[in-house]
Amino acid sequence: MPSRSRTPRESVRPIPEIEQRTVHAISRSTYLGHEPNITAQFATAHNPGHCQPRSAVAHVQTYYSACFIGRQSPTHACGDSAIVRALAMTSRPDEVQRLFDAKAPTWSAKYEAQGALAARRARFVKAVRDFHRPPADVLDYGCGSGSIARALAEIGYSVSACDISTGMIRMARETDARSPVPTTWIELDAKAAQLPIQDRSFDAVIASSVFEYLTDPLTTLRELRRIMRDDGCLLFTVPNTAHRVRRLEAVLAVAATRPVERVAGRLSGRLSTYISYLRLSRNRLDVAGWDRLARAAGFREVARDEVEGTRDALLMLRLRPA
Repeated sequence: MPSRSRTPRESVRPIPEIEQRTVHAISRSTYLGHEPNITAQFATAHNPGHCQPRSAVAHVQTYYSACFIGRQSPTHACGDSAIVRALAMTSRPDEVQRLFDAKAPTWSAKYEAQGALAARRARFVKAVRDFHRPPADVLDYGCGSGSIARALAEIGYSVSACDISTGMIRMARETDARSPVPTTWIELDAKAAQLPIQDRSFDAVIASSVFEYLTDPLTTLRELRRIMRDDGCLLFTVPNTAHRVRRLEAVLAVAATRPVERVAGRLSGRLSTYISYLRLSRNRLDVAGWDRLARAAGFREVARDEVEGTRDALLMLRLRPA
């Protein structure tokens, strides 16, 4: 009797424990800002002594492509990829707002001395000091619970900080009430195209892992150029699409193009949260892509010496007005 071909629904199998452990490893590397040897971990657990890291990556790519969309997915993340276009159509500012409202109560702890993001705070403080010394005017755009803004204010900068997350701004103000620093906290309207800030107000603007979530990064860049002085600078971090972790995320992101409730039904709580992150972190451009946007918004081109951390999962780009 001839075998019956299976439909895509019948072909989807439950996610095995090994694939779940692989995604957990990728998730951890993203939040900590460094890369553990994910492929080696996968290879050892999947087939000890036999499976090489490269074949492990291929296995993950094949599995998630078949499981979630039933076809070959892009092999890397870039500004023109189908995945980036798909993610851009599946997210709204209010979803990003809810994601970070949920993270707000524990977000500051990540920036403490032994926290996962302590190095990021130091990185931004150093980058700002390289361009402008205190008491320069600095805006922290997408400030979260305010840890980087506070660090800058404590060394003499005149700091304003803004975010669309009500929960994050509340936490920043509560911390400020216990230990005041001279900082202005601004809660933004998530759907407003224009910032409530006058032209040429700041010497520097920083944005820590914000641009990947924006609905319209070009409009935001134009707004930040408007409020920046002519000798100012914009410092912002974005996912490094050339990094191996980001290439794996590009494959895993195919899951994020599916309706959230259907994906969540197959995943544990932690993995469901990570899939939501992938769906919302949709602006995965390479340096050339960010350069095109920057020049269209009135900044100079991104020079090689203005890209920091080329081996990291996060790139810091430094833009100056044209």
